[in-house]
Amino acid sequence: MAQRLWLLLSMALVAVLSLGAASCSSDDEEEGNGGGNRGITGTWYGEADEDGGYLALHFGSDGRFQASYTMAGETVTVDEGRYFYDEANSMIELYGEYLYGGFDVWLSGNTLEIEGAVFTRSRPQQGGGDGGGTEGPSHGVSAADLVGTWRYTFSTGFIDIEFARDGYGYWREYDTMDGGWLDPDPFYYSYNADTGIITITMDDETERYEVLSLSGGKLRLRDLNYDDYGEEITFTRR
Repeated sequence: MAQRLWLLLSMALVAVLSLGAASCSSDDEEEGNGGGNRGITGTWYGEADEDGGYLALHFGSDGRFQASYTMAGETVTVDEGRYFYDEANSMIELYGEYLYGGFDVWLSGNTLEIEGAVFTRSRPQQGGGDGGGTEGPSHGVSAADLVGTWRYTFSTGFIDIEFARDGYGYWREYDTMDGGWLDPDPFYYSYNADTGIITITMDDETERYEVLSLSGGKLRLRDLNYDDYGEEITFTRR
């Protein structure tokens, strides 16, 4: 049986690529109810297709969603708009230009299924037959390699992140623009060595980072969070 979400996404992708530009969202700025549904918020990835490209769905805590397609390091927006997630009835309503209407949802851990279309928290690896694919995460990094304190320096200060062996840690920031030291924030974290994803939970909010490399006392991460999605950050071991 045809999967309705995949069909709509495929139609949207064809339309976007034929225009050579990202699709435009509706001008309706009304907020949805995403803030109360932390289980579904974040970015979900579909499997890579035969060309190495993959679709992704991002559900923001502000009730907005974005669908995108990535291939050979280039990402285009397929659709975006508002969403309403009804956890009790396992339903999601999407209000974009192409993705519009109600869909059945099944959510379990790091797997999201929307009417037969399966997404996970793990970004597919991309590669080319000539070896010219985009760089993927360094899956040789173990949880033990992360243990310790790491510092990221920026123009007005720095951030220290401490990973302990027991799965807990601290996030501490010094910023001259904010008057110096900010209070340290405790967190707990998990690391998936197969995907290279670090998941940090702090004050009921979850952030995810992809390990790109760890060598010579340098930890290079890719930010997978909505506001700074795709930004690369390098920490130095303290």
